[in-house]
Amino acid sequence: MKDISWILLSIGLSTLVILLLKPLWNNKKKHSKIKINNKYVINETQYSNKKSNQIITLRFSPKVKSNIPFDEVMRLFKKNNLSFNNMQIFERNEGNKTLFNVANLIEPGTFEENKEIPGFTIFFQQSDSDSDLNILNEMIEIMHELSKYYDAWILDDNGKNIDRSDLNKLLTFNE
Repeated sequence: MKDISWILLSIGLSTLVILLLKPLWNNKKKHSKIKINNKYVINETQYSNKKSNQIITLRFSPKVKSNIPFDEVMRLFKKNNLSFNNMQIFERNEGNKTLFNVANLIEPGTFEENKEIPGFTIFFQQSDSDSDLNILNEMIEIMHELSKYYDAWILDDNGKNIDRSDLNKLLTFNE
């Protein structure tokens, strides 16, 4: 009788263990992979010009790692007709049109009072060759004005130094 009780006890424990583990096995089998192959278009525009969606970006980065106080930035940019907008970046306007924007070099790109700035990202959206070259010239002029106060690199998207002779190359590279 003792032999049968041990066998029954073993069968009962085995059944209990199987009942406890079965939900775990079922959960593993029910996991499935979801594959989403949608193409998202954000801010789709109706531009006929293919270049109009290209963004030209230059960076102004001090050669020696030193931060620029916000008050100085505000003063220098106002002197160069840049205004601080509600998105907490600077912009250069001509009438109702924004020519280019200046953001903080460090993400998220906004400027905050009492915070020092390590450099700038100056950018605009291409429209037509003549005005684009004028905008780039204005951007370089402001960067050279800033260079009087701060010894800095002017860099393109690839991290290469850029000067006025490279402006046409910069525009044709993005076509």
